[in-house]
Amino acid sequence: MMNSGVFFGRVIKTGLWLAAVRIAAVWSLFVLHATGRENLDEILLILLLYPEGLLLSRNHPLTRVRLAIGFSGLLLAGSLLMAIVLVLLYGMTERAQQR
Repeated sequence: MMNSGVFFGRVIKTGLWLAAVRIAAVWSLFVLHATGRENLDEILLILLLYPEGLLLSRNHPLTRVRLAIGFSGLLLAGSLLMAIVLVLLYGMTERAQQR
C-alpha cells in the first residue's frame, strides 16, 4: 500500500508534467491563432485541452492574453485532478500485480 507522502509526491509530479504539456499546447494554439497560421494540423493540440476546453464558448476564441492565462490556471487544476485519478489507477494495478 502506498503511504500518503508517496501518493502526493506522485500526484504532484504527474500533475505538473500533464499541466506543462497542456499549457504549452494552449499557448502554442494562442500564438498560431494570433499570427493567423492555425489549421487542422493542430487537432492533437486541441484534444489536449479537453475536458476543460468544453467550458469555453464557441464565440470566445483564445485571443486575449488574460483569457489564455486564466485558461492555463484551469488546465493546471484539471491536470492535478487527472493526476490523482492516474496515480490511483497506477496504485491499484501495482497492488493487483503484487498478489
